[in-house]
Parts: sequence; C-alpha cells; structure tokens
Amino acid sequence: MKLLIWGISNIGKSTICKRLSKRINCKFYEIDEEIIKVYGSIENFREIFPDNYDRYQEKEKLMLDIINYEEDFIMEASPIFFFNS
Repeated sequence: MKLLIWGISNIGKSTICKRLSKRINCKFYEIDEEIIKVYGSIENFREIFPDNYDRYQEKEKLMLDIINYEEDFIMEASPIFFFNS
C-alpha cells in the first residue's frame, strides 16, 4: 500500500500519518524530514536551491524515490514548496 497525504501546512497531516502508520504497521515519511536528512537543514536546502522551481524539482525527486522503491508506506507532503524565502 502506498498512501500520500497531501494538504496545506498545519492541518494535522503529520499527526494523522504517524498515528495511521503505527496502527497499520508501515513506514511513515515526512518529506521535510527527508530533505533535512539529505541536506542537513531546510536552510541548506534553500541555499543549494535558491530558485523555487529548482526546490520543487528536488522535492519531487525525493518523493519519487520513496514512491518508486518502497512497497508499503504513508507519505505526508505539503503543496507549498518554500515560497516564503
């Protein structure tokens, strides 16, 4: 099962995904946390990809890596790709 929970910031996506992943015993991915794992911090990510479109493209790559290589997971993501920089 592959489940993507997509929505605006601060509506409870992570909370719901964490609870559901524990209940059905599958992996949970929070895309911002995956960015931090790869780039060290959101600030580093913004410095490496100063253009909003480039950030979107890199975030999409991270998401697709999970989607293409994991069997069972829940993923949480926001459609807002750091436009506040």
